[in-house]
Amino acid sequence: MKKLSFLLAFVLLFSFCLGACGQPQPNPKLDDLNLLCETLETEHYDLYANVSEEEFQDEREKIARQTPNMTDAEFYWSVRHLLSLVGDAHTTVYPSDYFMSVLPWNIKKFDEGWFILILDKAHEQYLGTRVVAINDIPIDEVVERTRQVVSYEADTWLWQKAPDVLGWKEALEYLDIVEPDEPVLVTVETAQGAEESFELPAYDDWSDEKKQEVLVGFQRDSVPVTAEQDAIYWSTALDENTYFIQYNSCKEDPDLPMAQFVQQVEAALAQVPETERREAVEYIFHQPLEHKRNPTVYWMFVAVHGVVMPYLKDLTAEEARDLQWWYERSYPRREQTPVQRRLVALLKKMR
Repeated sequence: MKKLSFLLAFVLLFSFCLGACGQPQPNPKLDDLNLLCETLETEHYDLYANVSEEEFQDEREKIARQTPNMTDAEFYWSVRHLLSLVGDAHTTVYPSDYFMSVLPWNIKKFDEGWFILILDKAHEQYLGTRVVAINDIPIDEVVERTRQVVSYEADTWLWQKAPDVLGWKEALEYLDIVEPDEPVLVTVETAQGAEESFELPAYDDWSDEKKQEVLVGFQRDSVPVTAEQDAIYWSTALDENTYFIQYNSCKEDPDLPMAQFVQQVEAALAQVPETERREAVEYIFHQPLEHKRNPTVYWMFVAVHGVVMPYLKDLTAEEARDLQWWYERSYPRREQTPVQRRLVALLKKMR
């Protein structure tokens, strides 16, 4: 009887193991990866414009195989790398909360190099100094490595986003700039020309209170009129030859609808002398053609063409005919946006 009971227990245990071992183990990271890629396949306007489908899918499969053993940070930066292959500045991911270690600093590129604009108060004396290296890797090479995880089309966008990447310790680890247990050592050049190094601390707690407690910013002697303002978009005349428009976010300001903003800009431009207005129109029409290899910049400049329509009213019939002829050869109808077609229709009426 004991032998029979033991045999029955063994059979039940073996059956349970077979059932459990046959069930797929939960893998939320893989689920997230698959959902992301499936969404890109169906929703992105041209996913494989800058990367072959084979290269993209190979990288996806590489990440998928590694997901069971990845930390959240490793998975995040791997996905950032995958999306960087798409070559589209508007196709990326950002962390929804602070699950990585924050480095309390921010740098910005100037003609002379990369300079520290925000830093922890313990190292406040290094605000405004030029960054030479991070853990003995020259800063230009460090920024070059961020290309692996930044979605961009032009280097100007890379230079704007690279400092965000360098604000996470795990990013430096992913890019092989520091080892997991290694401190972050920043080497700078002081105003006196001497090189000095300091250890940049990493914070797991990065609440608003902690930011207020830790951070200090570089104070400029004067702020230029064109500095970024706390507005979605705004404009002003800098002088009689220059009208400045700043557009800070891809959304509409509820307090200043885009239609109203456009009217303000048009009213300001209407004050421009006729000869200068013609020059501005020619400049606007030619700009997209100089950026055809960069789709994002190209279509952004094309979108501005509609703004110039009020300034075409003084063209003679002959000038309208010549402009239409040039425009339709520079921008074939099959490629024209609705705005461009309205512009061509206007020129036709003026002939």
